[in-house]
Amino acid sequence: MGVTEIPDGYGRMTNECGDTIELFVELDGTDIGQVGLKANGCAYTIACARAAAALARGKSLGDARREASPEAIAALIEGLPEHEHHCAEMAAEALRQALEGAAESMREPWRKLYRTNR
Repeated sequence: MGVTEIPDGYGRMTNECGDTIELFVELDGTDIGQVGLKANGCAYTIACARAAAALARGKSLGDARREASPEAIAALIEGLPEHEHHCAEMAAEALRQALEGAAESMREPWRKLYRTNR
């Protein structure tokens, strides 16, 4: 999914196994317009990253924050094995970071110009 050069919010998590999820949030007013992602890892990591992006897209920041849990992400992926639940936890944390960054961009828009994500 698309990644913007300077997103409103950015989150990144890397697991012990080396799998990485990056989420990029773009605001459309006070709602989440687009959520881009980069995921490197197993199929469950990629599925959880996509589920986290889908969970947030189109929602207000507050609604997305309330719903951004590993359990909600796992529920979107029917059949996520219990031993792969760490992938949902990683996606939820990356989303939480991206949502916090987007909230900061709303409070202090000038900070976005100085943010580096890579």
